[in-house]
Amino acid sequence: MNKDSWVQEVYIEFFDRCFRATAYTCEKGDRAFRAFWSLLISGGVKFDRNDFKDLHEWAAGHSYLRFYSPSESHYELGVQESNMSFLLAYENYVGRKPFITKDIDYDCYRGGAYTCHGGGKTQGRLVIGASFAWEGRRITVTSFKDNVHSLIACEYQPKKAGEDYGPSKIKKRFTISVKDLQKAKKKDKDNAEN
Repeated sequence: MNKDSWVQEVYIEFFDRCFRATAYTCEKGDRAFRAFWSLLISGGVKFDRNDFKDLHEWAAGHSYLRFYSPSESHYELGVQESNMSFLLAYENYVGRKPFITKDIDYDCYRGGAYTCHGGGKTQGRLVIGASFAWEGRRITVTSFKDNVHSLIACEYQPKKAGEDYGPSKIKKRFTISVKDLQKAKKKDKDNAEN
C-alpha cells in the first residue's frame, strides 16, 4: 500500500463505512463501488499508477474483503473525461498497452445516454463501442484481450429498412494488436509523405 495515495486512503475509508445503515449484498456493493469509481474519475482525481494493484493486494490479504475494481465502462469514462492518471493506472492494473489510433468515432449510445465524447471523429484511445477506420472498413471494438495485447472488433452488415432493433449481423471479425495499429499508422504516414 502507498500511504501517500489519496485514492487508496479514500477507497479503504469508503469500504470500511459501507453498509453500516443497510444490509450488504453483492449487487449493492457492485453498484456502490461503480458509482465510487465514476465519481473519482469524473471529478478529475489524480490516480497513482499502482493504485489498483495495491488495493487488490490489500483486499487479498484479508479473507473477508473483496476488491471492487474499476471496469471497462470506467475505462470508457476515463477516456471521455480525459483523466490520464486513471487511464494509466487502469492500463497498468489490467496489463493493457493503449490502443491509440485516429479517425475514432466515440458517438456511442448506451443505456439512454451518450456515454462517450459526444460524437465526432478524433484520435485517442479505443474503448468498447468505439468505431474506427481499418483496412478501408468501419469497425467497432467489442472487447479487449489484454493477456495477448489485442482487441476484437467487428464490421457489421448494414441494417435493412425496418430493422431498427435487435442485434446487427457480423460481416467480418478482426483481432488487432497494438503492433498492427502501429504498423498501420506508419503506413499511413509513409503514404502521406509520398
